[in-house]
Amino acid sequence: MRSLPFTLRASLLGAALVAASSVAGAQMAVTAAVNPAISITSPAGLNFGAVTKPSVTDVAFNAATTGLIEVVGAASANVTVTFPLTVTFTGPGTAPVYSILSSSVGTKNIPSGSCDRSGVTPVDVTGGALSTNLGSGGILCYAVGGRLTTTAGTSNGSFSGTLTITVTYGP
Repeated sequence: MRSLPFTLRASLLGAALVAASSVAGAQMAVTAAVNPAISITSPAGLNFGAVTKPSVTDVAFNAATTGLIEVVGAASANVTVTFPLTVTFTGPGTAPVYSILSSSVGTKNIPSGSCDRSGVTPVDVTGGALSTNLGSGGILCYAVGGRLTTTAGTSNGSFSGTLTITVTYGP
C-alpha cells in the first residue's frame, strides 16, 4: 500500500502540468493579384536601308524606318525592359556593327490601339535595362533605332540580325 500514494501524487502532478498549457490560434488574410501574361510583338522591323562603306548611319527613335515593339500586359504594371546593346548580323562575310544609342530609342504609353512612331519620347537604354510602367490600357510602345557602322573591310551584300528585347513584370 505504500506505492498507492506515490502513484496518486504523480497523476496529480501530471494533471497540473496539462492544465497550465494553452493553445492559441490566429488568422491572416491572403491576397494575390494575377496579371495577364506579357505579350511582345514587333509591328515593324528596323531598316537601315542601303548604306555605303565606310560609314556610320544613325536611325533616330522617330525616323520612318525605326522598328516598333509593342508590349501588352496589366494596366499600369511596372515592367523592366532589357535591351541588348549590340546585334549580331549574318550575311555574306564580315558584318557591319549595330549598337543602340541613347538617342535611338523612344517610348510611349497608350490606353488602347496599336503602336506607331508618333509622340514617342526618347529614353536612355545605354545601361541595358529600363524600369517603367505600362499605360493605363496596359500597352507600352517602343520605337527602336540605332547606329550601323561599316568599315572598308565590311563585306558587300545583304545582312540581317535579330534584336531580342526582354520584358518582365516587377521592379
